[in-house]
Amino acid sequence: MSIPSDLEAKLTSTRQKMGVLIEHWTRLCATTERMLKRREAAAGELARVTMTMNALAEGNQSDPWGNIGDELASGVNSGVLDVAGYLGRLADAMEGRSKIALGENLEALKVRSSLFLIVCIVFGRTDGTK
Repeated sequence: MSIPSDLEAKLTSTRQKMGVLIEHWTRLCATTERMLKRREAAAGELARVTMTMNALAEGNQSDPWGNIGDELASGVNSGVLDVAGYLGRLADAMEGRSKIALGENLEALKVRSSLFLIVCIVFGRTDGTK
């Protein structure tokens, strides 16, 4: 493989694009990280809602008018427990997915962004030796 005849022109073009590329990749990483943090926070809020609904069901064993074993009250209580169970599973799934996304996808974006910074450093070093 030979060195292209227009190597200097290609390198100059690449140098000119690097600042904008670094800015965009940095913005992309920051936005993605904020989005994933919000997703983690939403999972935490769902966990709180689940605990509250479980406490509500625990404290609501009887009819508000004092009729123990009332069919309506037990049906409402059962429904609240079902929704709480679903929200708990949803919270766990959301938290797991956000941790995976934060751990893998965001890190991959940051690595890609750092590659552009490394190219700028290499350009700086080679420009200094000319």
